[in-house]
Amino acid sequence: MFRQLVLCLGVLLGLAGSAQAGFVTSLDDVDVWVGTGSNRAAFVVDWKTASGTSSFIWGYRWDGTATAEDMLRAITGSNTGLYANLGDFGTGLGFALFGIGFDANHNGMFGVSPTLTFTNGIASADRDGGLADGRSPTDPGDLYREGWWTGYWSYWVKDPGNDWGYSGTGMSGRILKDGSWDGWSFADGFDASPPSPASNPTAVSTPEPSSWVLLVTGAGTLVIYARRQRVVALA
Repeated sequence: MFRQLVLCLGVLLGLAGSAQAGFVTSLDDVDVWVGTGSNRAAFVVDWKTASGTSSFIWGYRWDGTATAEDMLRAITGSNTGLYANLGDFGTGLGFALFGIGFDANHNGMFGVSPTLTFTNGIASADRDGGLADGRSPTDPGDLYREGWWTGYWSYWVKDPGNDWGYSGTGMSGRILKDGSWDGWSFADGFDASPPSPASNPTAVSTPEPSSWVLLVTGAGTLVIYARRQRVVALA
């Protein structure tokens, strides 16, 4: 009986640990989609934080022709909790990504310091004003990183059948393909690397309450049983 209880407790621990959602490996696994159409693409953002989950994925649907900038603006403007600070480099160069943030705790509140004003999820900055390396979220439960001079958002693409590769063009000139993946990965000190495996932004990051109840109950039962066995042995 004691052995059975130990095995059950092990199963409960496994269930609690598995409550964290796995990484997304296919477009069919993406939870949050924006837009309509027969074509699909993935949008991955990896904040490269020191701890915790910081790489998330969104999906984008469209018909006809769409750019990576179209995808970013559609996702940030669709109440997905994603926000971006863009810089306009003018005709022929398009927009650069200075900063990007996420309402990671889903409380409906997002802000940054120094302050930026977001309209439809977008703030517009320039290199002489509105750009601040090291700008941070005002809510410690959220994600935001910005950089240009000491670090930056590196841009990676993965078309069907290929691995991640550094993009040879900016997001304004990137024409999406059906089944393509676009990834933004923060590069501290300009040390750029592809985004880490991404989770859905709706992923549960802690065990479900029911799992904890089962875990605590099982552990309590195990302790009580062990104490009773000790009393019997001493009698």
